[in-house]
Amino acid sequence: RASLLVGGAVMTQVVLLAWAVVAEVAPWPNVALPATVGVAAWAIVVGLMGRIGPMGPIAALLLGHVVAIAAGLNADAPLFGTLLATHAVLAVATLVVAARSELHVFAVLSVPLTAIGTMLARTQTPGQTFTFAAVLYAIYILYPLILGARAKRALEPYLAAVFASVPFFFIVRDAMGDAGLDYMIGVLPVAQSLVMLVLVVRLLRIEPQLTRLAMVAATALAFLTLAVPLQLDKQWITIAWALQGAAVGWLSPRVPD
Repeated sequence: RASLLVGGAVMTQVVLLAWAVVAEVAPWPNVALPATVGVAAWAIVVGLMGRIGPMGPIAALLLGHVVAIAAGLNADAPLFGTLLATHAVLAVATLVVAARSELHVFAVLSVPLTAIGTMLARTQTPGQTFTFAAVLYAIYILYPLILGARAKRALEPYLAAVFASVPFFFIVRDAMGDAGLDYMIGVLPVAQSLVMLVLVVRLLRIEPQLTRLAMVAATALAFLTLAVPLQLDKQWITIAWALQGAAVGWLSPRVPD
């Protein structure tokens, strides 16, 4: 019975998706958003009570993002607060289910949907674009930090944070350009590099597992390398990359095997 109920919840999301495509006039797009969250919550509750595994709830949660995207795209007026809250709630719920089931791959699977949701959100100002992207990005950064040692040796929580960094960079870079902040564009990859370094420090304190550590450290280094040509020019690029190479040489023997 639990399987049938979760299946019904998943198909209800499909019905909501079909409705969100044509429900253009206010307030119906904003009705679709809490409706899809409610259906996902129902799938989670039924899944937990029936002990049938996380696949049904995860499917309902991922489809919830699709419903939210459709509602935001087809609304006659742009949605911001309610749309952002819907994506955030669905993302957090997905990560909770992933952590509870220890199937952290679900966190990775949800990244493309939140990225697409951010790119297709009809934000009206660069500030709204940055806020939308930053809130969802922060969720994936906090996931491995909050899990800590409970992640055990899983790679996926950190992989989700790394994957989420890529669309965040491009979305915020465009927003900074629209806001006339091209002159300080290097701040963005430097800030993302610092965020990755926070994850590196967390990994070193938990258990220095080389694969995860190398992946996150390489991402931090990649953003730092990207910042140099974005912000500097001419001979300063060579000088900055030389200093960066010296820093990597100093750090390499200090990374545990």
